Amino acid sequence: NGSFDTIIATELLEYLNDIKQALEEIHRVSKENSSIILSIPFLHPVHGDYWHDRQRLTATKITEISEELGFTILEVIPMGSVGAVIFDILKVSFGFNYIIQLKIN
Repeated sequence: NGSFDTIIATELLEYLNDIKQALEEIHRVSKENSSIILSIPFLHPVHGDYWHDRQRLTATKITEISEELGFTILEVIPMGSVGAVIFDILKVSFGFNYIIQLKIN
C-alpha cells in the first residue's frame, strides 16, 4: 500500500476485462500526491494480438472511473491525428486476417 511515487501504464488498459479493478489497484499502491501516467488507444484498429484486445475508452469514461476512485485528473492530452488513424486503418486493412483453426472431437 502507498509504495510508488509514479506509475506508468502505457497501452495496457485496452487489454483488461475490468479496468476499474486495475485502477483501484493503482490507487492502492500509489503514494499520496503521486503521478499516474496512462496511455490509452482510442481511434485505433484492433491490435495484432486481437485475441487479447478488449476495448477502447473515451476520455470521458476514463475520467468518470478515475474520479469515482478518488483520482484527480490533471490533464487529458489527445495524441495522434486523423492522418495517423487513417494510416493505421489502411495498414491493418491490407495486412490483417483472422486465422481460425478448429478441431472437431
